Amino acid sequence: MSIINVSGLVLKASSYKEKDKSLTLYTPSIGKIQALCKAARDPMNHWSSSMDPPILAWFSLFERNHFFQLTEIREMNVFPALREQYRSRLVYYALCQAMAVVPFMESAEDLFRLLLETLLGMEQTPHQAEWFYYRFMVQFLTLQGYQRNIHTCVQCQRPAMSRQEPVFFSLGTGSFLCSSCARDEQGAILLSNEVITLWKDFQDTGFKEMTGERNDFFHNFQELDRIISVIVKQVFHRNVASLSELKL
Repeated sequence: MSIINVSGLVLKASSYKEKDKSLTLYTPSIGKIQALCKAARDPMNHWSSSMDPPILAWFSLFERNHFFQLTEIREMNVFPALREQYRSRLVYYALCQAMAVVPFMESAEDLFRLLLETLLGMEQTPHQAEWFYYRFMVQFLTLQGYQRNIHTCVQCQRPAMSRQEPVFFSLGTGSFLCSSCARDEQGAILLSNEVITLWKDFQDTGFKEMTGERNDFFHNFQELDRIISVIVKQVFHRNVASLSELKL
């Protein structure tokens, strides 16, 4: 048994027994864990207001045989703007659906940093929450080892597909194809120039370039939803909620 002090994010909180809560935490050093917070639903408990996600906080955890119990929490950021906007809350729900496929107890500082950057971006410009979600999903797949590079045809390995040439996406393999290889591929769909540009942007954009007002934002994201849903289903063998399904 030991006491662990760590900073991280409260991703999810659910009721447990009469007065307790079960928290899903994500930390850079431990990864995703479940932690029990005793008496969190007791009106006299001063922690009760610190349990509603998303929250960036410092935690003190009692650990025994991979069972975690929260002994102290100090809020660092409660993301007030993100909470106030209905669209942002729905996008946050979609993010949590994606994080549900991440295994427990696997530390990943890069993924924690990406998730925190995404939430901070949504907090700064909540009306552009969808853009941050798609950037997160593209880079999330890359961090999980399943990069889908739109710069290269997966079959003929052409090093770069020109901006003028059509780019296709295979619903069967979840990969990008040039026009020549797409002729022999069943279920290959032609991608719009808007989606091609945005996917490249999501792959290459760092956090500093990502913040602030964006002039290239789009409104019809069903095409991106379809691509991401196909890739996630093939990689993780499960469905995740898309933004179009959430009816933003």
